[in-house]
Amino acid sequence: MSSKTDQRAQEILRLLLRQGKTSIEELTGILGKSPASVRRDLIRLQERGLVHRTHGGVMLAEQVVYEPFRFDASFQVREDRFAQEKQRIARVATDMILEGETIGLTAGTTTTQVARGLRQRSGSASLPTQ
Repeated sequence: MSSKTDQRAQEILRLLLRQGKTSIEELTGILGKSPASVRRDLIRLQERGLVHRTHGGVMLAEQVVYEPFRFDASFQVREDRFAQEKQRIARVATDMILEGETIGLTAGTTTTQVARGLRQRSGSASLPTQ
């Protein structure tokens, strides 16, 4: 992929990390590209396993949530509380983790955001999921 294509992909993923899902129409406005170009970007991201295309839009392929909390309503409520702050913390933390490093995360709403950020790295798309 070209650097411009990579930049658009990163912008799409950043938006999805903030919102969870978006529309083709919104992406064309943000990226300043045609719907066909946006769809091609989304196809590439879907092929990498990063997004799931929907009718007229896109969402993150797999929300990373510690399995015991997946259906815990209180976890979902806590995750929404101070969501923007948690996402900012996660971005900074994710930037500090170098490719190939091993880390440990405890179960929590902010660490879930860190895990989501790490999942979106270009190298992690090729890792097998367990």
